[in-house]
Amino acid sequence: LTASLLVESQLTGALADHLNAEVCLGTVSSVAEGATWLSYTYLFIRAARNPLAYGIAPDARAQDPDLYVWRINLIRAVARRLDQARMVRFNPATGALDPTELGRIASH
Repeated sequence: LTASLLVESQLTGALADHLNAEVCLGTVSSVAEGATWLSYTYLFIRAARNPLAYGIAPDARAQDPDLYVWRINLIRAVARRLDQARMVRFNPATGALDPTELGRIASH
C-alpha cells in the first residue's frame, strides 16, 4: 500500500470498442473529432507523461507536444480495423467515420 507504482491506461486494448460506441452515439464523426475525443482520456494523460510506455519516441514528443500526430495515427489505425470488420464506414480521403447497423448492434 505504500509502494508508488504508476497505473498506466489500458484503453489501447479496447480502443476499437470505445471508438465504435462513440461513432454510433454521434460523438465522433471524423478522425479529427476522434483525436479530440482521445485527448479527454486517461490514455492521453498517461501518454503525455510517460510517452515511452506507449511507443512514442522522446523526440516525437518534443516535436509534437500535444501528441496530435500520434492521436491521429492511432484513431486512423483503429478506424481501418473497424472498417474492415464492417463496424463503421471509414473514408480515408476525408477522414469521415459513419456508423453501420452492425456497429450499432455491437456497441450495446
